[in-house]
Amino acid sequence: MSSQIDETTGKGIWALPVLRAFAPPVEPIQSDVDDSSGEILPWSPNGTQLRVKAGPARRGFYAPSLDGAPTTTRQAEILNTAIIGPPTGTKGVVNGRDVLSRTTISHDPVTAYNSVPREVSSPNVIAMGDVGAGKSAHIKCNYVLRPLLLAGRRAVVFDKKDQAGEGEYSNVVRHYGFEPIRFTTDRTGTTLNLLDPMIVRGTGIQGQARLLNIVTRLARGDQALTGWEEEGVRAALRMTLERVGGRAPVLADVLPNLGNIVDDPEYAALSPTAKDDLHRAGLSV
Repeated sequence: MSSQIDETTGKGIWALPVLRAFAPPVEPIQSDVDDSSGEILPWSPNGTQLRVKAGPARRGFYAPSLDGAPTTTRQAEILNTAIIGPPTGTKGVVNGRDVLSRTTISHDPVTAYNSVPREVSSPNVIAMGDVGAGKSAHIKCNYVLRPLLLAGRRAVVFDKKDQAGEGEYSNVVRHYGFEPIRFTTDRTGTTLNLLDPMIVRGTGIQGQARLLNIVTRLARGDQALTGWEEEGVRAALRMTLERVGGRAPVLADVLPNLGNIVDDPEYAALSPTAKDDLHRAGLSV
């Protein structure tokens, strides 16, 4: 006595309670409807029967599924390049794990920049991810809090996430005995002196002139300074530093010197037209 398999309904011997679990997947009648759901159907892939049920898989009804392991053969190490080649070195603070090679990621910008010989010239880091993926927690823990426990480390954080009127790093700053700097547009925040010698320490008058050029450009709606205007700023700054003594200069000291090149011996050789152009450029700034 023989039984036939109905390829469209799955009946026959495969309908019996015991054999039902071993029934092969039934392919439905093809239609002209385009199924773009992206679902992987059990009859579409090639190979052995899919492990569609956890119970039969545990009892060994399917072919065994074994995790691959690195070979111990020395000559075959090239087949496991993700394992023998970690994505980063081992110096610095550990801040993650590579999911491919299962090795730790120890990239630390300060360690990489101070290494001798220097491994990278610009050790910048970008943290990207979906909302709620842990970017802020990763930055706060691995790039601010943990490095601050090391000797000679400091951190400067520009934080715009509002928490009760201030940034989320404010409590961290106060924990170390400092008060956070607040940037506001209503003049209730912190006032910084752009000509403070500590800001441009090591760069001299050239660094201060570049800083003034950037601030002037931002104040004018991102309109770049001309060559004459840049020279006018440098001349006013140099004159200010020569005349102000005993204290750090401020922007109010620079403003009266913009365009004032009459008594400046550095421009004595200029033609009257060039002096007038430099004077007008200083006034425009």
